Amino acid sequence: MKCPDRDFAVEFRSILGNDPSQRWLVRLVFPAGRGTGDMLPFYVTDWDDAPIPAGTLHLMGGQWKVEEGMGRIPCADFVAGIHEPAVWFCQPGREPVPGGLTFA
Repeated sequence: MKCPDRDFAVEFRSILGNDPSQRWLVRLVFPAGRGTGDMLPFYVTDWDDAPIPAGTLHLMGGQWKVEEGMGRIPCADFVAGIHEPAVWFCQPGREPVPGGLTFA
């Protein structure tokens, strides 16, 4: 797999809950020309676009650490886990919050 000649991103969003402080948005970026041997950056914010400082993203069958609102996932792991539908984000000391792929 190789990304096209320009960056593109996909977004995952928490399923609406009662606690606004638990809402999250993950933007996973596929940088231009990257292949399965490269890393894909992702950014985690709240719904108001403020970075979420720390947590763990459960995506594509793996767990990915978030520090200062950012993390990385190996492209090969993303491709290998594409059949895994579960998406969760967990902030330290809180319960995991489920989410899903969004479309504009």
